Amino acid sequence: LHLSIRRQRQMCIRDRPYLDSLAYRVDYSEGSIVFSGDTKPCQALIDLSANADVLVMECIRLENEMKNNATSLSETSALQAGKMAEEANVKLLVLTHQAHYLDSVKDDVLKEVKTNYKGGVIWAEELMTVNF
Repeated sequence: LHLSIRRQRQMCIRDRPYLDSLAYRVDYSEGSIVFSGDTKPCQALIDLSANADVLVMECIRLENEMKNNATSLSETSALQAGKMAEEANVKLLVLTHQAHYLDSVKDDVLKEVKTNYKGGVIWAEELMTVNF
């Protein structure tokens, strides 16, 4: 694969007191892709992802599992991932970094994402190739 990269941006999202999170945006001749590290919902990621073709981001748990959970300080729920993707107006959301047990409730996760997001959603798997 040969990409003619027009522009690349990196952003450090300081959303956790103990660790910074990075996000990258690559704009190339065929479109734009944003890759996010672990992060709680934040405006910086929404801004970086604005109008991207693809946003690859985590979806650690369902929203109801985030309450009183330590991951709520540094991770994104399915509901929040959908909301951020919709606010950023991305075309395709690729969900990664799911808690191991979410495979068994995948339909519930996707339904929760679609509560706020009207674009396409892909449930990422190891070594998966995404065409867009």
